[in-house]
Amino acid sequence: MKRGPTAKAGKVARQAVESETAAEYYPPDHPRVASLAAKIETLQLQKNRDEVETVAELGSLLEKARDLLGPAFTEWIEERGLSRRTAYNYMGVSALAAARPDLLRDWKEMGASKFYMLTRVAANRWDRILKPEHQEKILRMTDVEFFRLVDKQRGRRPEATPIQLANGYRSRFRTWREHLDGFEAWVKESDEVPAGLVEEYVALRARILELDALLA
Repeated sequence: MKRGPTAKAGKVARQAVESETAAEYYPPDHPRVASLAAKIETLQLQKNRDEVETVAELGSLLEKARDLLGPAFTEWIEERGLSRRTAYNYMGVSALAAARPDLLRDWKEMGASKFYMLTRVAANRWDRILKPEHQEKILRMTDVEFFRLVDKQRGRRPEATPIQLANGYRSRFRTWREHLDGFEAWVKESDEVPAGLVEEYVALRARILELDALLA
């Protein structure tokens, strides 16, 4: 039987997951990870934690932690009081600082929030946005005004890699599993489960069985 594009995509995603799972990562209590956690905590307690240079330094430490922890990274940052979005904002600024230290130096007064927006466009568009002749005007912009400026330069988003797709689905599956666990606990305690809700569950279960057959 010839497999279609969806089956091939599923195979690629499974290989990506298996490849990542096979990689060796450090446990959260490893001394190298603990050292990074201590440095991150120190920076978080600084009064200038929102300054661009500090954000870039935090991002660099988080990048190292992500490389050490692998799939455990998201839970680890949440334990440090950081959301996934905040952590990736920091890492984005760190990557920008490494690629273009001149931008960080010349535009640091712009503030971290505007740098977060800048990292969401392709690097070859940064100079189109941060034009020296417009610096005074840009520095006076509100975040909303700067977002509109950046949004004009947004290009077509690059396609996600198999690893990125696998990570995205893994995160969603974890969330769905938590919802199902909560549903199970509620059903056990409830005297009556609405018929409509049971129908939705049955439909979901049928869809999962279809996916099982596809991935087999």
